[in-house]
Amino acid sequence: MRIAWVFSLCAVLALGACKPKPEPPPPTPVEPKAPPSGTVSLLPPSDNSAPPPPSAESAPVRAETTRTEPPPEENNVNETLTSIIRDFYDSNGRLPKDIQELVTLRLISKIPEAPPGKKFVLDPVKKRAILVNK
Repeated sequence: MRIAWVFSLCAVLALGACKPKPEPPPPTPVEPKAPPSGTVSLLPPSDNSAPPPPSAESAPVRAETTRTEPPPEENNVNETLTSIIRDFYDSNGRLPKDIQELVTLRLISKIPEAPPGKKFVLDPVKKRAILVNK
């Protein structure tokens, strides 16, 4: 009788261990937390309703252009003087009164020669030396 009892107990344990395991619940979506006040989030706002990117058929056709020379404004900038002007600004916290002040302070030996009918002046907005008409 004891063998029957042990056999029954083993059968119950074996059948009990064969139960199918319940499926875990699906993961819940995590909403992004709002940043604390006074901070700026660098992540773009999540917008799941954004339209799909345009297809190749609906995209506008752009003509390819190549620039052979810089725009006229860039031709009128003296990079060497501009670099010296910006160094002056970094050291002194102000722009020179004019380009002649750079000569007076011996930062340059002389004002570079400008093309006929032009002269170098200080552009205070962009902190650079540009050519203008006399």
